[in-house]
Amino acid sequence: MGMVGPVLGRDILAVVFLLTAMWKVTHRREYVNSFTGLRPSFIRAFELPARAALIFAELACVVLLAAAPALSRGAAEAGPVLAIVLLVAFTAAVARQRSVAGCGCWSAVTGPGGSDVKGPLLARNGILLAVSLAAAIPVRGGIQAGVLLSAAAFSAVVAPVILELPQVIAVAKYQGGMRAGGARS
Repeated sequence: MGMVGPVLGRDILAVVFLLTAMWKVTHRREYVNSFTGLRPSFIRAFELPARAALIFAELACVVLLAAAPALSRGAAEAGPVLAIVLLVAFTAAVARQRSVAGCGCWSAVTGPGGSDVKGPLLARNGILLAVSLAAAIPVRGGIQAGVLLSAAAFSAVVAPVILELPQVIAVAKYQGGMRAGGARS
């Protein structure tokens, strides 16, 4: 039973990084704006290759996480480590911004009425970092097919929910503010 947490963590992260990489590919304009707004200034000189490298890094993370059950112990740990590195970099980029309203990092990334979702975005990244730490726990022994399938199915539902948490929190805060203080413009 001790292997369920790492397997589940790896599957959740694989789905998260697949969804975010695909979002970057299918929402090019929003991704370019988001990357430009969040990137450190030293990357400015090679922004185009850095943007492409980020997508490839996310996809590499997906492959490493999804293939972990078939990889040797050392190689199986590469996916969670890459996930941690990417999430720390994303979190640091968000944390250093005054506001992330309209950044286009994922989904709309703006709460109702244009409110900023920086706090909820950082909280979401914190959850994903915790999942990454669980995923980094070495799995000893074989994994039953039922565990793999159940974890994959669960992850396909949970990962999008985690990604949308900033929006959900923003809507809940907005609705709570409307009840407490009347309509907002």
